[in-house]
Amino acid sequence: LTLGFSNVMMIQLSEAMAAREEYKLLDKDNFLITAQDTIDIARTAGQDLDMTLLDIENISEIKDRMGEDWWGSFRGAVTELLCSQSADGQAAAEIDIGRYSIIHDKSVTTDSLLSQLAALAQERAPGEEGMEVKGKTVQADIQSLSERETSKALVYTINEFERKGTSLNIETLNSGFKAYVSANAHKIQQFKTMIDQLNFDFHYQPIVDVDTLEVAHYEMLARFKDQGSTQEWIVFGEDIGMAADFDIA
Repeated sequence: LTLGFSNVMMIQLSEAMAAREEYKLLDKDNFLITAQDTIDIARTAGQDLDMTLLDIENISEIKDRMGEDWWGSFRGAVTELLCSQSADGQAAAEIDIGRYSIIHDKSVTTDSLLSQLAALAQERAPGEEGMEVKGKTVQADIQSLSERETSKALVYTINEFERKGTSLNIETLNSGFKAYVSANAHKIQQFKTMIDQLNFDFHYQPIVDVDTLEVAHYEMLARFKDQGSTQEWIVFGEDIGMAADFDIA
């Protein structure tokens, strides 16, 4: 039995949360969790979502000129704008000062977000001509990715945004996952070689009957030879779709 939110229920949930709680931008780690949950719900409901990344350039210099009181007021207005436009009232984050990410449905466009943010900047900081807002939308294409692939694509894309701003070369979460795989090409080959050469040992851990103190049976554990944490390699193998190769080996 699969339970999922309908579009109407998601709207009602968003309105109910907005009514009883103040809007709050998430940090990066919590955004990744919330974004994954939001996308999983949308996948179940057959709903399409996008992720838009927004960058207010020179915001640090403007903040220094305008002061902390101005920054608190401006940031609060940005928070309300982005949360109100997000898919569920929560899926919006401040990745770094002046850099924001938001998960939203197709009715919200990059252009509309940019124009609203630019208008807000002009209203709250008149005369600050150096305040330039840039945006990039990454299509979620959630039906083409598994939950684990979506998670890796989200992490890779947000990390790239944190490093490069809106100049990152990722158009969809699918391409973000491919970029993640490409960036780990050497590690993939290393994992493949370890499997092909059977570069692992087995260790047998005794399971003891607490009543008799006799060994009841053994748990068999795999350990890669001189290659770091086995758990990390197994998780990595699952991420890139090679877990079955190791199981067979």
